[in-house]
Amino acid sequence: MNDEQSWKPGDIVGVKSGGPPMTVSRCESGRVFCEWFDNKNPMRGDFAPAVLERRLSRADAMAASVERMKVNTRPPRRI
Repeated sequence: MNDEQSWKPGDIVGVKSGGPPMTVSRCESGRVFCEWFDNKNPMRGDFAPAVLERRLSRADAMAASVERMKVNTRPPRRI
């Protein structure tokens, strides 16, 4: 995926050389704009499409989010 049209808002990507997962927010002027967290600090940056790789598709990210919600919403255990 080397052109900006291949990336869509909501895609989970990362820099090929390593780093945190990032969410694509938009693509314009030959750049892919992403958002991520560094510890608890929100970060933003723009990247050339050629340096990015897909980490999760939007569907996979949504499924993972739903699974996390299921785990975090279990009723309290009775003692």
